[in-house]
Amino acid sequence: MNIENEKALIQLGNNVAKYRKKKGITQLRLALLAGTTQSYICDVELGRRNIAAVMLLKIAEALDVTVGDLFEGVTLK
Repeated sequence: MNIENEKALIQLGNNVAKYRKKKGITQLRLALLAGTTQSYICDVELGRRNIAAVMLLKIAEALDVTVGDLFEGVTLK
């Protein structure tokens, strides 16, 4: 994976973590709401996962935000 993609995934993960913390829930709770595991959420938040569109939709729904909110500030530059 190139550095621009890695930076974008880290930015996306930071946004997931920001909205999760704003909602006051743990990674485990978010995982349960989104139908995945805590380790998957951890990997997303750390930018280690190239997250699939369907899972991104599930996470956004679980956080009561839009997918656009999760992409706030995410760039490939």
